Amino acid sequence: MNAGSDPKTYVVIVNWNGWKDTIECLESVFHLRNDNFVAIVCDNGSSDDSLRRIEEWSKGDQQVLPGSAEMEPYTHPPVAKPIPFIFLEASQVGELRWAARHERLILIRSEENLGFAGGNNLGLRHVLCRNDERYVWLLNNDTVVDPNALGQLIKRMEEDSRIGICGSKLCFYSAPGLIQACGGSSYSPLTGRNRHIGVGEPASAKGDRQAVERRIGYVVGASLFVSKDFLLSIGLMNEDYFLYYEELDWVARAEGKFLQAYAPSSIVYHKQGSSLGGNWLARRSGPEDSCVASDFYSVRNQIRFTRRYYPQYLPMVAITVAWRLLKRVAAGKRKRAWAVMRGVRSAFSKENPRSLMTLERRCGVGLP
Repeated sequence: MNAGSDPKTYVVIVNWNGWKDTIECLESVFHLRNDNFVAIVCDNGSSDDSLRRIEEWSKGDQQVLPGSAEMEPYTHPPVAKPIPFIFLEASQVGELRWAARHERLILIRSEENLGFAGGNNLGLRHVLCRNDERYVWLLNNDTVVDPNALGQLIKRMEEDSRIGICGSKLCFYSAPGLIQACGGSSYSPLTGRNRHIGVGEPASAKGDRQAVERRIGYVVGASLFVSKDFLLSIGLMNEDYFLYYEELDWVARAEGKFLQAYAPSSIVYHKQGSSLGGNWLARRSGPEDSCVASDFYSVRNQIRFTRRYYPQYLPMVAITVAWRLLKRVAAGKRKRAWAVMRGVRSAFSKENPRSLMTLERRCGVGLP
């Protein structure tokens, strides 16, 4: 396929102190066989000189170091440089003077950490300002994509005009032969719990796409493909959550208006939890601090989401949260137990999620 026949897609990637992951992701994106796209990197107030490093990569002065031999074919040989780019401050997003530009890479800097939804919304606002897209691909910066990943997402979306969101087959970056999620996760409003569909299964296994789509409660945000019609109808992501549950909130708002879909031949390799240490393969043995922020935000937003959309199930969700707390206490994981309690309190407060740095100061962990 070529740029003349491909519908225009914007690839939005949020970076927070992760330039090495981001340039590996970008290198794989620019190896895509579909080339009618623009990549947008939204930097969430990084303190590691990320944007300068990404600029250097776009000029050919910063090389990608693949994390494994299995991933090297997706990023090597490097694509031709320089890659034309523009640099915008967050305050410039939406200005019409930037709407008609033709660069392949757009770098947007936020002075503060806006969270997952806020960072993505910077890119989405710029996309809507340009008004020349048919699709937007929200892609985690800690991913590497197969060259056919974008084409397969477009193909699935165009099979049914009712589809608003589509997910990829996510495989573990560190174990590419294993599935992390077939498109998304199941979700039970009764308990507020979710589980990745197909997690741990062989990547080579033939799955039933229709069966997967019937189970999808929400498409996982690591690779989340949406149509322009979806964006115009449903709007931007809800920034109240900061981290986790943004995808579920989007789906809840779109219920009855758009379908969710799965493109099994769109393969994306995900490191999962590079910022928080939430890797499914390692969390049983990882350090306690790596899971503190994850516990806090998942509990906080589990309750907030339930209060907003399924208040009748709040008592059952409270039981699942209490069970999580008891397990942390029984295991002697004091920091994680405290994070669960702090998450419950925050769920019923009016505090801005961007100001929740108390957790970082008390527990000594970085929040993305």
